[in-house]
Amino acid sequence: AIVLVISLTACNKTPTGDPTGSDGTSDDGSGNGGNSGNGGNSGSGSTDGTKGETSTNVPDNTQPAEDAEYTYELTDNGDGTVTVKQTSDKASYTATFGYPSGTEYSLDKSSGALGFTYTAESTDEIVFTATGEYCGSLKFTVNENTDAVLELSGFTVTSNSACPIYIAGADGFDISAKKDTDNGIYDKRTEIGDDDVKAAVYSECDLKLKGAGTLKVVSDNGNGIHSKDDITIQKLVLYVSCLDNAVKGNDEVKISTGDITLIARQGDGIKTSNTALSSKGKQKGSVTVDDGILNIYAAC
Repeated sequence: AIVLVISLTACNKTPTGDPTGSDGTSDDGSGNGGNSGNGGNSGSGSTDGTKGETSTNVPDNTQPAEDAEYTYELTDNGDGTVTVKQTSDKASYTATFGYPSGTEYSLDKSSGALGFTYTAESTDEIVFTATGEYCGSLKFTVNENTDAVLELSGFTVTSNSACPIYIAGADGFDISAKKDTDNGIYDKRTEIGDDDVKAAVYSECDLKLKGAGTLKVVSDNGNGIHSKDDITIQKLVLYVSCLDNAVKGNDEVKISTGDITLIARQGDGIKTSNTALSSKGKQKGSVTVDDGILNIYAAC
C-alpha cells in the first residue's frame, strides 16, 4: 500500500510540518494514497481517502564535517582502495574508497576534489565503495556504455565549495546505502553561482537510489538530488532537506518502494521538467509512486 503525506505552504516560507530537527512526523498524520501520475511538480496526487502514517525513520546519525581548511593526505593501499586523511585545526577525518581495476583517480589537495575515471567498456556493473568521513567533493566519470554503483557503508561527505557527489557519466549509476548503515551527503555551500552544479547529488545519466540502509541528503542553498535523465528510488530510507527541489529527474521520477521524507523550503518535493515523448513513444516528465511511505513538505 502507498502512504503519501503532503504538506504545502506559501513560497519562501518554511513548509508546514517541516520535520527538520524532529522525528519527521506531521501534526495530523494524515496522508493520501495513490500514484502521482504524469507531468510536472509534486504536491498533489490521486486520493482514495485512506488515512496514512508519517515516517519516523529520519536518519540523524550523521553530521556534516567542521567548516575549516583541511590538508589532504592520500594513501594507495595497494588492494584497490585509497584512504584519504583530512586534517585541520578543528577536526580530522578519514575516508576509504574502493574502485574497480582500470580506474584512474586524482585528488586536488587544495580543494579536496577527488575524482575517479573508468574509461573501459564493461558488460558487468562496476563497483565503487566509500566508508568513513570526507570533507570535499567526489566526481565519478564512467564509460557511457557501462553501469556503475557506489556502495556507501557508514559514509558521510561534506562539501563547502562544490557539488558533493557529481556523476559525470555512465550508462546508469546506482547509489546504494548498505544494510544497517547510516550515510550522509551535505552540501554546505553558502552561495551557488549560475554556472555551478546546483545539487548535493547530480547525475548526467539515469540514477537509482537504493539499499537497506539510510541516506540523508542536505543542501543548504540548492537542489537535493538532480538527474538529467531518470531517478528511481527503491527500498531506501531516504531523507532530503534542501532550499529548492528535493528530487528532480528531468525525464522521470519513479518510487518503487521505500520510506522517504522530502523537504523543499522554496521549491518542489518532486519535480520533472521534460514533457516530450522518447524515441520509443514513452511519455517523459512522469512521476510514479508504486509503493512505500512518502512524506513531502514543499513550499511551492
